[in-house]
Amino acid sequence: MSNPTGTVVDTHNHYWDIERSDLYWLTPDVERLYRSFTPPDLKPHMDAVGVQESVIVQAAHSRWDNLWWLQLAEQYPYVAAVVGCVDLEDPDVGMALDEYRQHPPFRGVRRRSAGAEDVSDPDWLARPDVHRGIGEVARRGLSLDLLVRTPHLRHVPALAAEHPGNCRW
Repeated sequence: MSNPTGTVVDTHNHYWDIERSDLYWLTPDVERLYRSFTPPDLKPHMDAVGVQESVIVQAAHSRWDNLWWLQLAEQYPYVAAVVGCVDLEDPDVGMALDEYRQHPPFRGVRRRSAGAEDVSDPDWLARPDVHRGIGEVARRGLSLDLLVRTPHLRHVPALAAEHPGNCRW
């Protein structure tokens, strides 16, 4: 992706610490990925193809991971932004968002594992607590990444209509 300044940005990168990250999806049988990944692992590949900036996107669920990603963004100038995780169903989701927003690189949310991608309830996105959580994201002008399966798609237009111009979908 290229932005108006001409800077080439890779908008979706995952980093994790194999010892600390909440890697709900990673198992030892995925041998090539079963190790820690940090920005210096990606930097030579970025340089080889002319990418100047990277965006960290949620790969784990914990508060520790969010804070670590924000620390990486502060440590490596080529990490331009972080799209972290929050539990959209949590009554205190607004407080969590406000905590992360204290860090300028925090730009958005990728839903947590309780999200539509891995729940069997096809109406999860229509639940009032989920709508409230998405509203908290929208009120703060943050981006929202939802991983959904086909049965959940019917609820996406209503969410977009409920938050026009607030969430960047």
